[in-house]
Amino acid sequence: MMPDILMSIASETGGEAVRGNFPAMRIRQMVRDASAFYLLGYSSANAPADGKFHKIGVHVKRPGVEVRARRGYYAPTLAEMTKARETAAAAAPPPDVTHALTELVKDPADATGDLWAGWWPTADGIRVTVASRSEEGVADVHIRAVGPDHQRLYDGPFTAPVVSFVAPPGAISIRRTASSDDGRALGDKEIAIEVPDLDAIDLAIATPVSFKAQSGIQVRELTAGTEAAPYAGREFERTDHMFVRFAPAGRAAADAVITARLLSQSGTRLADLPFTRPAKLAGVYQLDLPMGSVGRGEYMIEISATHGDTHVRALMPFRLR
Repeated sequence: MMPDILMSIASETGGEAVRGNFPAMRIRQMVRDASAFYLLGYSSANAPADGKFHKIGVHVKRPGVEVRARRGYYAPTLAEMTKARETAAAAAPPPDVTHALTELVKDPADATGDLWAGWWPTADGIRVTVASRSEEGVADVHIRAVGPDHQRLYDGPFTAPVVSFVAPPGAISIRRTASSDDGRALGDKEIAIEVPDLDAIDLAIATPVSFKAQSGIQVRELTAGTEAAPYAGREFERTDHMFVRFAPAGRAAADAVITARLLSQSGTRLADLPFTRPAKLAGVYQLDLPMGSVGRGEYMIEISATHGDTHVRALMPFRLR
């Protein structure tokens, strides 16, 4: 026997309970019903918020039509609606998590490749590095970087593994223009980064740099701290190794406590990530994440630096296909 509660749910929501051991006929009816239907929205002019059940009726003028609709609804109280909004707000990802995930959203119209840029402290000032990965059919790539007050920092072809230039503090806009071998424009891609004034802040994290290793030789070289071109993309395969290099910067960088974690796409901590400090790379931290140890999906690597009451973090999103 079907429990009364299930019968009641079916009746009150415009559904129908199917009883018996031979549901084939009813299943055919379900398919017919699901192939054509209307979704009607209902809003009461009184806007009740009393926590009570309110009946509704749906009627049509066309003869010979069977109408199935829910019989009513419960109107939540103001306290229940306030609590629901608070619960939804508490469950929402932090703004920096939402912003980081936008890097994984690709424009369907853009099939020219990937663009990455980041800043890094060096002896001659803060240096911005630009990496680009081109798809098949792209013959030429042009990079244009503009700094504060429309200062042109770089404007030329992308012919080397990376483009690098010293940049002043402030907002840097970088545009990548791709063209085919016959000179036809294929599309632009633009990103912006904010270069900090390290003389004026206690703590910051230089832009994390990712590398993709696809062979044992590449894994050994990156583990040893060998210089390599950054990986401009954000997608990896299960057979890849992802290496990430990062460094604290600012007046308190030398005394900062560093942590690295793997986060879900909602910002939930999944695991602590171990890292090393390769002898070849002074002041640089490095972590190695074999993609075979992670399930398919979208994730973020969180790198945090803490000194006293100062806490900063950088998020690097990636997708495992």
